Amino acid sequence: MQLERLIAALAPTDVVGGAAVEIRELAYDAREVPRGALFFCIPGSTVDGHEFAAAAIASGAAALVVERQLDLEVPQLVVPSVRAAMPRAAVVFFGAQRPSEAAKLQLAFHLSPQQRGFLETGHRGDFLLAAGADRLTIGVQAPPWQEEIMRRARLGD
Repeated sequence: MQLERLIAALAPTDVVGGAAVEIRELAYDAREVPRGALFFCIPGSTVDGHEFAAAAIASGAAALVVERQLDLEVPQLVVPSVRAAMPRAAVVFFGAQRPSEAAKLQLAFHLSPQQRGFLETGHRGDFLLAAGADRLTIGVQAPPWQEEIMRRARLGD
């Protein structure tokens, strides 16, 4: 996914550096940053994720989501709250990876564009689709690490 798409979703207060970057993954743990990841510098009560930005870049991070600009040579999305940005980015990033799945359901169950969009944009939970006597319950789940990000965002970790 192009970084520009995430910029549009997160509406950062500032974008530092070039935005023409391909994002292949999302990460928040500097010890496990895959190449091409968007790294979230989460400030915590004991440790500030901004301190690990250089290590994340060395591991392969392509861009950062920060609350303050850092003296590093990668694109940085400056946002008021990294915690609040994480779930929004996850919904956009992972929702974009399921359009073919939603298209099949739209055809099979004659979903409206709004219903298809609901499935594509990362809403989670159990959904009941009905067409005449046919019923299909769909459980939409996020990958475990994304669920952890959402849990942390809700708890304010």
